Amino acid sequence: MPLRDVPSRDKAPGAGILPFAASTGRVLLGERSHYCADPYTWAGFGGSAEPEDRSPVDTALREFVEETGYHGPVDLVASGVVRRGPTVSHVFVGIVPVEFEPTLNDEHIMALWLEPMTLNPAALHWTAREFLRVLPSPYLTDLGRRRRTPRSSF
Repeated sequence: MPLRDVPSRDKAPGAGILPFAASTGRVLLGERSHYCADPYTWAGFGGSAEPEDRSPVDTALREFVEETGYHGPVDLVASGVVRRGPTVSHVFVGIVPVEFEPTLNDEHIMALWLEPMTLNPAALHWTAREFLRVLPSPYLTDLGRRRRTPRSSF
């Protein structure tokens, strides 16, 4: 459904990226600051749609740049939609070539590159926890190797 057609009872749909480094297979998560809902949980990078966003992909990429300062290549290779109450969020796996040092805005306290299979679900923001729950484990452990072969991107 186009963003403009989301029922008014729903909050503006959100979108975000869980970035994985092709070189290591590790995921970058940020610890949310006290300025955000669900502070001190670990999450990918995303937020609500803005009027100029034409799609969830636009929202996810814009938010990723705003929150990490990253301007390099990112290949969106998997996605899912998670919902909690009136909140709808499109979550994408974004493959970046190598780990980078993010320049965080005030929405995150810190960021770490982590092995996906070592994440504590209780410490994750609900969007990351739900998305990782439905993404098959073999896919997570093989992300780095999969990206060495070109894949279609958005």
